[in-house]
Amino acid sequence: GFGVLAGLWPFHTWSPDGHVAAPTSVSMVHAGVLMKLGAYGVIRSMEILPTGAQDWMPVLIGLGTVNVIYGAISAMAQRDLKYVVGYSSVSHMGYVIMGIATLDPLGVSGAVLQMFSHGIMTALFFALVGIIYERTHVRDIGVLEGLAKRMGTTATFFAVAGLASLGLPGLSGFVAELLVFLGAFNTYPLAGVLGVFAAAITAVYILRLLAKVFFGPINERWEHLTDISRVEIASAALLTFFIVVIGIWPF
Repeated sequence: GFGVLAGLWPFHTWSPDGHVAAPTSVSMVHAGVLMKLGAYGVIRSMEILPTGAQDWMPVLIGLGTVNVIYGAISAMAQRDLKYVVGYSSVSHMGYVIMGIATLDPLGVSGAVLQMFSHGIMTALFFALVGIIYERTHVRDIGVLEGLAKRMGTTATFFAVAGLASLGLPGLSGFVAELLVFLGAFNTYPLAGVLGVFAAAITAVYILRLLAKVFFGPINERWEHLTDISRVEIASAALLTFFIVVIGIWPF
């Protein structure tokens, strides 16, 4: 039951659809708070039912590993910016489930840190997607291109969120995923290998997204665009601050 709330495959489909249908602020709360309640519930359930946890964790790590790979491949196939972030969210929650399922101190620590990191990072993603949509009225990746020439600050914040998502050292995503992988290699090495493979897929779709939407020749339609306002910069900078601080000083 808690796994459904955390976006556990194959009960995850409500989550990307919910992100796309919701206003930006609700998407931020959905990613940052709602999905974390599911993972928190799983951790508390393990404390209440330790013997059951021992019996069922091999099943959970299998589902969590599918989450990570399936979410990354699905995100790669999307054309709507919000769907990309929605499926990326499913993939990153897979790391949380994997970390919990290892029942290893490193893995569970990584899962808890990933809950925080993913909440901040995905909230930043959705805020920026909302800002882009407000100015262009488009979320189709095929139409958006070269936006960095008119929205340089937005592009910078989006790059930080993207690099945290793919696990760049120095940002919060790296520390969290590293701990999850260490826990997995201690307990379920195959799951650890597949998790690293999924991280590589994440790098592909994030970098491809950045290149397509922000860099390259600008479409004439976007010549009139304005960059983000001071209030929006303050919101994005606050989230970016936590991504960087947790990446540099995770303890």
